[in-house]
Parts: sequence; structure tokens; C-alpha cells
Amino acid sequence: MNKIFLTSLFALQIFFLYAQRTIEYPTFKGTTANYVKVLKVELSDTATAISFGCHLQPGTGMSIPEETWIQDSNGGERHYVKRATGIDIGTEHFTPESGIMEYTLFFPPVGKETKAIDYLEVSWKIYGIELERTEKYSIFPAP
Repeated sequence: MNKIFLTSLFALQIFFLYAQRTIEYPTFKGTTANYVKVLKVELSDTATAISFGCHLQPGTGMSIPEETWIQDSNGGERHYVKRATGIDIGTEHFTPESGIMEYTLFFPPVGKETKAIDYLEVSWKIYGIELERTEKYSIFPAP
């Protein structure tokens, strides 16, 4: 009985590990903020997590508005930010002496058929974040 339980638990863990997909340094079509980099996008059945690296002058203020969302690049439903790690939503933060802030924003899950998403907020936008790894490797946005 104990072996069956442990085997089932292991199989369930494997299932959940493969249910999550991670895209590191995804390509994107364009941005209004060249000082913000998408480090990775994690897709699962429960959330879409986007990790950012923000390079600014030390002491520069920035915030993540509550009206921040992602949506399929082809249009559709807005998925508003639910929570964050490394930064508080709706609060002004100041860039540390290193000039680099890293944080992750969590949104509801996007559809499994979604190929690219747009990140949108009042101050800046990132269009066409690819959710599938392509053969193109560049530090510049895709044309």
C-alpha cells in the first residue's frame, strides 16, 4: 500500500513538473522601455509568471501599477497582475546602487494555444513576447 502511494505521489510530481513550461530570455516584437528586460516567462495551469530585470540610474523611482496586464498578442481577455515578488504593486521603489532591480509578476494563466503575449501598463509596454523558443538568439527585439 505504501509503495502504491509513493509511486502515485512521484507520478503526480512528474506530471506537475512537465505541466510547467519556462522560456528564458524570450524574443519580443517591440518595447517602449529599452531599460526593461524580460528574463523569463513561466507558464503553468495556475499562473503566468514573468521575471524582469530593470536597468536604471541608481535612485531612480519606479512602480508597477495595479492596472498592469498581459493579453494574447492577437487580442482577447486582459489578465491583470495578481501579485509580485521583489517589488510591491502600486508602491514607488527606488533603484539600488547597483542600478538593477529584478522582480517577478504573477498573472492568471494564458491559454495553452497562446503563441505570444503583450505586457501592458501605463508607463511602458512590451509587444509580442514569444512563448515558444525560436532559433533566433539576439539581445535586440525581433523585427
